[in-house]
Amino acid sequence: MKLGLITSLFVTSLSLGCQQASPPPPRAVASTPPTLTSAPVPPPSPAGPRWHGDETLHVHRYDFVLTPKDPKDAIVGPTSFSVNITSNHTGEVTVGRNVPLVPPSGPAPATPPRQDVGLKVKAHPQGLAGTEDVLVDVELEMSTMEGSAIRKLTTHGTALAPLGKATLVVSVDDDKRRYELTVTPTKLR
Repeated sequence: MKLGLITSLFVTSLSLGCQQASPPPPRAVASTPPTLTSAPVPPPSPAGPRWHGDETLHVHRYDFVLTPKDPKDAIVGPTSFSVNITSNHTGEVTVGRNVPLVPPSGPAPATPPRQDVGLKVKAHPQGLAGTEDVLVDVELEMSTMEGSAIRKLTTHGTALAPLGKATLVVSVDDDKRRYELTVTPTKLR
């Protein structure tokens, strides 16, 4: 009898406790999702700009020189260009023109398709720990119109470039010319 009384008291108090418990308050729901402008902005670092944790952001100028190495091209000088790139970012230089593509035979369309031809260089430098040298990953694309055809040359190379010294990235021979691409990094900051 005692056990039955204790059990009924326990069940009664449990059911009363469940009835008296109020549901949790409803969660606040934002009327609009957060946007980039509404997100909290962290305070600026007192030590200046930073990149990837404690790595300091560096800016380098990369001077590229593309040189034709054929004796018959002695009149044509090298093509030089520079690009400033921050640590672990990609820089790109494009020099050329947009030409219409005309079929070799038959009537030309009213609005012929067009193609970019010229020179494009993409560079992705990475600093090396414990040294001022820079590892530069370079993609080179050169194209020219020859009649109704497009002649195209592409390369992808990596060079370990010391600051202030011209370093050969790629040397390419095709059936008409030989090209050498060099890069000289200069630390700006």
